[in-house]
Amino acid sequence: MAALYATRATLSYTTGRDTINGVSPPSIERRLSIVETPVQRPTRRRFSVAEKARIVNDADACESGTVGAFLRREGIYSSQLYAWRKERDRGDYDPKEIKARALDRKEAESLKKMNHEQDIEIRRLQRKIARLELLEDIRKKAAGLLNIEYKSPKFDDLDD
Repeated sequence: MAALYATRATLSYTTGRDTINGVSPPSIERRLSIVETPVQRPTRRRFSVAEKARIVNDADACESGTVGAFLRREGIYSSQLYAWRKERDRGDYDPKEIKARALDRKEAESLKKMNHEQDIEIRRLQRKIARLELLEDIRKKAAGLLNIEYKSPKFDDLDD
């Protein structure tokens, strides 16, 4: 992971006297020094379900016109409050509902993983069938070239 650095550039000027063809004009030398210092990356605020429920309930209890001041005090945007209200209305703050959704999500992930593994197995078996069919065709052609009667192994067991 790359570290973040704040860059601060400073210019320093020095004057010197050099003689060019007997004339000594003032020369200005600019020197740029760059200083990089590591900076802490700000962490994203995370709200627990209890905090979200408290903020939504407090916002609902506010009088008309005072919600904006309340949101500024809490340090959140109105769009966040709107999203949390929708979550509350869906029942997202109910612990039983949260646990049920987590179990459903886990079951869906396990089914997805199992489907993926079965798709891999199906592709492997399809490649194997294609190789066996190709081998069968080669055997038939070789038997035809050598004038040998060839029976497919598929039907040998059924004739008995």
